[in-house]
Amino acid sequence: MKEQAKTFSSKQKRHYLVGKEMGTSETQEIWTNLNRDCVNSDEFLAVVAEEFDAIKRKTDVDYYSGYRQGLIEVLEVVTGHCRSKCSQIGKVSGEISASIFCEISKTIGRTASFTRLMRDAPNIICGNAYVMSCELTFIQEARNMCPSYATGHNFDSYYRASLGGACSYNPNKPDE
Repeated sequence: MKEQAKTFSSKQKRHYLVGKEMGTSETQEIWTNLNRDCVNSDEFLAVVAEEFDAIKRKTDVDYYSGYRQGLIEVLEVVTGHCRSKCSQIGKVSGEISASIFCEISKTIGRTASFTRLMRDAPNIICGNAYVMSCELTFIQEARNMCPSYATGHNFDSYYRASLGGACSYNPNKPDE
């Protein structure tokens, strides 16, 4: 009887390891098929979720647990990479936007307004990191470069993504 328990445990481990290997390789393949482009990170999450649901319904618990672990490990790498990359891009965008805002405000002698409203495209991984970094950097830079103009409605409207400002995240080209 002890022999059977040991064999079963070995079988469970094999199923787990095979599942983990498949979860890792299939998740990496999905990311590769999306060109490893952080703009596609939300689509990546959606496709991975669909694959995961399909696996969950048709496999044993050990394979499923391994698959899930492999998938999670790849997701952590991808989301970490994309959040970092998009945050860096947002920071640069915030710096540039604040510089432009201050130059315009100083030139016209009042707080500049942002007249071309952009549509902020919701994006869990890249968009949120970009917007948060851009907005924070914009505020800090503008308050350092032109503090007398860095207040009020026009200031808020100029950068806020939620208001269609300069820190809006929309990776789509204008003609799309």
